[in-house]
Amino acid sequence: MSEQLRLAHFFDSVSGDLRRRAMARFLPKNLRTTIQRSVDNAVQVFLTAKAVASVCGDAPAFLVCVNAATAFYEWLLRSIPSDATSLRYAARITIAAMAAYLVAGALNLPESLWAVITGLIVVQTSVGGTIGAGLDRLVGTLVGALVGGATASVHALWPVLPVGLLLLISVAPLSLFVVKRPSYRVAPVTVALMLLLVHDQAQPLTMAYDRVIEITIGCLIGVAASMLVLPYRAEDQLIDGMASGLRLLAQLVLVQFGERTPADLARIDTLNERMRTLLAACETTVIDARRESKMYLGGRGDPEPRFRILRRLRGNVPMIDRAMTDLTAADADGAALPLPDLRALAAAIAHFLEAAAQALAARAPPPALDPVDEAIAASFGARPPDRLLQLGFAIEALRRDCGDLHDRIAERVALAVTEAG
Repeated sequence: MSEQLRLAHFFDSVSGDLRRRAMARFLPKNLRTTIQRSVDNAVQVFLTAKAVASVCGDAPAFLVCVNAATAFYEWLLRSIPSDATSLRYAARITIAAMAAYLVAGALNLPESLWAVITGLIVVQTSVGGTIGAGLDRLVGTLVGALVGGATASVHALWPVLPVGLLLLISVAPLSLFVVKRPSYRVAPVTVALMLLLVHDQAQPLTMAYDRVIEITIGCLIGVAASMLVLPYRAEDQLIDGMASGLRLLAQLVLVQFGERTPADLARIDTLNERMRTLLAACETTVIDARRESKMYLGGRGDPEPRFRILRRLRGNVPMIDRAMTDLTAADADGAALPLPDLRALAAAIAHFLEAAAQALAARAPPPALDPVDEAIAASFGARPPDRLLQLGFAIEALRRDCGDLHDRIAERVALAVTEAG
């Protein structure tokens, strides 16, 4: 009985987690009801299985199966992302795969596998990313199909030629091409598949034509799913990434102006690594946002100036770190130099960065910079002491970039008002 009570408690928590996670606001009411009903049915099934296991002759083996299924379900639940963006992305991928399968079947294509795989691959987080991935895969497939079809035709006419030799001749130049254009790496893959997995070598050109049609359908469906199913623009993705970057910078500032213990230094390294990863992702998103803008799918503003400010703010971090490292270094007698109290300054800067992240995401007016100016004046006065000149210069650069961030947020709000009017 205790096992049943434990399982019932587990499924109660499952139901609550699904209400908080899978039942996001964007889900229709009927879909939320269906999910909840499915969870309730699963509860009854597992409780019934437990009851059957208690009277079953081979109960230990049956209980092992039920417990294994319960553990797997717990792991699956923990793996479900809690943010709406990830759930929408998963929905687009699923719908694109199913739509590609249905369309390929309706058109009686020889192998719907390629359309489904393409639909799964090309769907990216944003619309611009999906269009870019779709174009890259389409061009790479077209080039690979042409080369692979020609090579397979040569092998069909002269079967004495080894497949390995033809593979080398066709893949080598495409590999050199991919070195300069990594986004087209599907081209040599297509050649290899056409040469090594050919089912009917008597009609290689027909097979190449079929592959291009199937992958074209997958690309088109992937782009359509990204544009029509809960679309997420690259500009919005960039704004979310910048907001996350500003919050990371706020944490960095607080730790850098802290006691700088070994644990603090390790946390600084961790935050810097996360910041580098985020900046790399934002650079790709900027390209996707420009692609959307050129195709009139995104905003009219150039995303580069906003992202440039985030990079400049990130560039101030090493200067502050070096200045704080010099200030905390031991002097000639081995005694640490006394540090001024910079906690109020760190708190003011971090609060501004957090508020700026929130304003940027909500298209709200930017936060005021007066608290930051007051904290700088209180910490350094009219002129910083000589030993604080390096830190004062770093803080001045950070303050200047914070001012530029303030202006960019205000411009975004004004652009939103103009677009609404």
